[in-house]
Amino acid sequence: MVTVKQTSKEQTIAVCLCGAAKTTSLGIPLVSAMWKPADDLTRAYVQIPVLLYTIEQVFLAQILVYVFRWYLRRDKERVDDREENAAATGNEAESAEKETRPETSENPTTKIDEDRNV
Repeated sequence: MVTVKQTSKEQTIAVCLCGAAKTTSLGIPLVSAMWKPADDLTRAYVQIPVLLYTIEQVFLAQILVYVFRWYLRRDKERVDDREENAAATGNEAESAEKETRPETSENPTTKIDEDRNV
């Protein structure tokens, strides 16, 4: 059975920007290996589209930065709106939980050291 796991928005953006950056590093050696029997001029002609495609990816990525920024900001604004609405409605359950939850001010490493000395 195959399960589909949804990645975070940050990971999705990273894949979109970094995945395309492999075109030249993978494409040029691949063309050189596939066209090894051909002369240098023919290999150069075949490699030109790979380089032009890389340039196109860089320009497109620069434009997509603004789209991705909007994509991330949109969800952050939704979360902020939900928090404001929750605060405006006076969510008593959350405030009661915060009041009953004890605040620990002791250092956790101090507790570990005390346990070791016993």
